[in-house]
Amino acid sequence: MYPVDNHAYMLLALFFGILEANMLKNPQSVEFIANEVHKVGDLSTASGDVLVYSQSYLVTAPRATYHHKNEIIELFDDVNILQNNAEATHSKYAKINVKTNEIITDTAFLMDQSKELWLQSEQICSNDDRIDLNKSIVSSCNVKDPDWHIEYEKGVYDKKGKYLSLYNSVFYGNLPLFGQTPLMYLPYFGFSTDKTRRTGFLVPSIGYSK
Repeated sequence: MYPVDNHAYMLLALFFGILEANMLKNPQSVEFIANEVHKVGDLSTASGDVLVYSQSYLVTAPRATYHHKNEIIELFDDVNILQNNAEATHSKYAKINVKTNEIITDTAFLMDQSKELWLQSEQICSNDDRIDLNKSIVSSCNVKDPDWHIEYEKGVYDKKGKYLSLYNSVFYGNLPLFGQTPLMYLPYFGFSTDKTRRTGFLVPSIGYSK
């Protein structure tokens, strides 16, 4: 597990707020800048402090490519993404479809501070409406040694409904003397991430008694 660097997150959040204010006049605009950019045919290659931003997201990486014909941006190595000033993702690779606003990240760690949740996933596919997750871990506890976490094969997060659905999942608890221990298999489990009062399951918590 590797958390998003807090200093990097604060810088991204500050810069995102400034850019968001500046781009309200043209919400569909996507800007792509770097120290060095070389274009050969339909492909542009960028390196050194690569920055990609729009009204929806801000991305930094050491290097990237842009396919002009299909409007696909690929980012490599230390990729940091901030979406909607709340969702911070760190990964080794990301692909952005400029036309559809879809973002795919591999071997990624995602933290949503507004919902007090973190996710670690082999692949995250995010668009304006939902997030699809494959072979992932979710928790709201300490990243290094969580009191509980859920491992699952597939997950879907409904951004508008603020509801996380998990499939083929196993609930783990951090038990004294035993550490992280599987406690329950759940073919399906879902819970709301909305902090306002509503029906449904809440984010799980775990405790011990004498």
